[in-house]
Amino acid sequence: MSAGTAFSRTYNTAGTYEYFCTLHPAMVGTILVTDGSGTPPPPPPPTEPPPPIDPVAGDLDIIDFAYTPRDIEVAPGTTLTWANNGVALHTVTARTGLFDSGLMATGTTFTYTFDEPGTYQYFCTLHPDMTGTVIVPSSSGEVPPPEDPPPPPPISMSGDVQAIDFAFSPLNLTITQGSTVSWVNTGVALHTATARDGSFDSGFLNTGDSYSKRFDEPGTFEYFCTLPPDMIGSIVVTGADGTAPLPVTDPALIEPIESPPGDINMLDFVFDPVTMTVPVGGSVTWVNQGAALHTATAEDGSFDSGFLATGESFTMAFESAGVYDYLCIIHPAMVGTIVVDPDAPAQVATDQVVNSPADPQPAATQSAPGSEPAAGVATVDVIFIVIFAMVGLGFLRNLIPAFIGRTRTP
Repeated sequence: MSAGTAFSRTYNTAGTYEYFCTLHPAMVGTILVTDGSGTPPPPPPPTEPPPPIDPVAGDLDIIDFAYTPRDIEVAPGTTLTWANNGVALHTVTARTGLFDSGLMATGTTFTYTFDEPGTYQYFCTLHPDMTGTVIVPSSSGEVPPPEDPPPPPPISMSGDVQAIDFAFSPLNLTITQGSTVSWVNTGVALHTATARDGSFDSGFLNTGDSYSKRFDEPGTFEYFCTLPPDMIGSIVVTGADGTAPLPVTDPALIEPIESPPGDINMLDFVFDPVTMTVPVGGSVTWVNQGAALHTATAEDGSFDSGFLATGESFTMAFESAGVYDYLCIIHPAMVGTIVVDPDAPAQVATDQVVNSPADPQPAATQSAPGSEPAAGVATVDVIFIVIFAMVGLGFLRNLIPAFIGRTRTP
């Protein structure tokens, strides 16, 4: 959830509900729901293990959220393989930039050969608290200390906007009509410079990458980083004679994205509708109607859209009855549910989102499918304020098409 956004859920059954943040697993909380008589709820049921994953062989296992073993000592010339046997996406990224697995989906592996003695520290760019070390002693048994990370690349042009972790510097830049602005990524994380009105988009910028845009018309151009979206900035373009630009256009009045609607629309940052019911054999199509990149990824690993840019779509056929919870792996608080009911006469959307697609900070409301809140049962609004301070979040640096059972329609 980006800063200032909200998520609501109605609790119709008494009980104890434990939850956590998937990006910061140490962030935990509990909701206690009593019945109408005020009787304390029963204790939480035993935690069930996640659905079985066919393990992938590797010298080191990547699980949610640790490397096993965390530290390993090998001889020079040894080749190590990391295998992601968790549910979440992970990376294996050297702090010096020597090696980087890119995003690893469940069941994928990454291999690297350590030819030189040294102490190699690495981490997961999505979960920076996941760390590990590879120790390669010399022939005499001496262990060299770890190398310091390289300094950020220098800015090569004056007037550039620097994308750092996690802000644009300067935040606001004023130029004259006909000038060109260059953005340079001086951070470790992946960033973009994306106009809110769709007039420009840098695409993904790795460390040291740059993007330039010429502004021929006066105006105020607001932009943001799609990863994370609360990283914002603006370019103010005055007339050639110094005339002040027109006021900023209300984002709510920006012309909507012209792409066919799907059964479920991906907005920034919510699925609309949140819950959909389909018969066995029914298909669901997701369409990204937002400006940011999104995914539709099943929590049990049964389907994954891959990364969908604006206007792209993904279709999934559901052949078995059940309840399929899914999320956007880029914005984990963006969640939805597909209910596959053998008695469903047709596809039914519930929990319709009331926010406009242009609303920069929408809120999602989720309720139990097909039911109304019972008397005496509380509706709990949990507001999470999230500050993006994950240093080293080299997010989505190398996109990999390792996704499960998908049908993608560009």
